[in-house]
Amino acid sequence: MPAPSSSRTSTSPRPKAISGGGAYAAQLHDLQARGTGVDEALRALTTQDVRAACDTWDASDTIQALVRGGGTVDQDRLADPAVPLDQVAAG
Repeated sequence: MPAPSSSRTSTSPRPKAISGGGAYAAQLHDLQARGTGVDEALRALTTQDVRAACDTWDASDTIQALVRGGGTVDQDRLADPAVPLDQVAAG
């Protein structure tokens, strides 16, 4: 995807995350092939991420309990797919 022609600069880490990983490669390729502008492409990528987050939130009472509980989460246990979500609370 070509570099933005806008003079605006984002301090958000999102553009770096989008360009630096493979998670968005297929969608970026499709957007570029259709000649999608930078603002529209970023909106499309963001919309997809928000939808996925909402679907996950709605589908999991355990995730909601972790977030609403306000406690800390053991990052290593959270990243381990073998550890059930209800067992990732630190402490």
